[in-house]
Amino acid sequence: MSLKDPEQNLAEQPPLLGSWPRMYTFVLVLHVILIVLFYLFSNAYA
Repeated sequence: MSLKDPEQNLAEQPPLLGSWPRMYTFVLVLHVILIVLFYLFSNAYA
């Protein structure tokens, strides 16, 4: 385990999508899509 400077940790970029706001948006959109799909499947097979 490496001990990094806290300032350096704050400046790190996420591994995907290039920025944290894009990562958060992607996760929220993915969750909305999954919720809608589960809702549609549950109505179709209920």
